[in-house]
Amino acid sequence: MYILDTTTTTSNFDLPNDIAKLLVDPKTYSNRELLHAVYTWARATNPFGRAIIEGFDPFWVATKHADVSAISRDSSLFRNGDYSVVCRSKAAIDYIISVTGSPHIVKALVQLDGDEHQKLRALAQSWFMPDSLLKLDERIRRLARRCVDRLAQYEGGPIDFSRDIAPYYPLHVIMDILGVPSQDEAKMLVLTQELFGGKIQNSIEERRRSLPIMRSWQKICWQ
Repeated sequence: MYILDTTTTTSNFDLPNDIAKLLVDPKTYSNRELLHAVYTWARATNPFGRAIIEGFDPFWVATKHADVSAISRDSSLFRNGDYSVVCRSKAAIDYIISVTGSPHIVKALVQLDGDEHQKLRALAQSWFMPDSLLKLDERIRRLARRCVDRLAQYEGGPIDFSRDIAPYYPLHVIMDILGVPSQDEAKMLVLTQELFGGKIQNSIEERRRSLPIMRSWQKICWQ
């Protein structure tokens, strides 16, 4: 069992600084014992706490199932569209706003509220009904078999699942559903990794390089 070395207690809503920092550190999520220890501490000590970390806007951390369920059912109070639903630094969010005019790189269903959310959900809902998903079954199985067949190239050698398998199979499924041609795999992989991989563009030059990628992804999503 991972034991947190923290003696800080809170008499208000604010989480201790060491706990808050762990929540925004990507390395925490690669250490399962540490991750569970952080959330176990939060649930027991401050289950609905506020994280205040230098470089980030303050955010609330709900760690109990009842609170998460209540939040998910009250979209009028807990809105998705007003701010980034992805934990990014303030500098990264400010940059996204400067490019897109909103805190979101794309406006997908999870970034919308109210009537706009309902209209978009109604537009795509039929695609995910059981009968519609059954129609995709054979296509998705074919992609899965192709992914497994690619393992033969390793000839019994070691495989890094996160590098060699995980990025490609879900990408191929999404491309197939959206009608993106297979020859665009490399481009789509770059777009996905650049936008959703959590990398923060720090320098002006890095931000300029990311601009065409952001706009390309927006164009694909709204076609």
